[in-house]
Amino acid sequence: PAFACLVGIFEDPANKEEHTMISVPLTRLPATLGRDHKTSDKNFFGLGKAKALSRAHCIIYYRDVIGGRLGQYSDNTSDELVYHPPDSNHKAAKVIRPKDSGSDDDDDDDD
Repeated sequence: PAFACLVGIFEDPANKEEHTMISVPLTRLPATLGRDHKTSDKNFFGLGKAKALSRAHCIIYYRDVIGGRLGQYSDNTSDELVYHPPDSNHKAAKVIRPKDSGSDDDDDDDD
């Protein structure tokens, strides 16, 4: 099973006239996306050999509102998801909720 699926168009740097639809299923978290290279990192997903990409161009992870992260951090073959709480330097994200309009009118009321 995949946590997400990235879909897009790949442009070959050697032939800019040729475009290919690609689909990259993200099956591990955190997912590191970048230029293809030799690595034993199970969380790495290669996006081609274009030099415009760094080897760790993007990292996708699940983060909760207080900054903790959920992922597969183990070096062994386990697919167990592990929660890492935020470090002491992390400031929690401010949650913005819509303000209550204060209106008691409800269009769904039938009475």
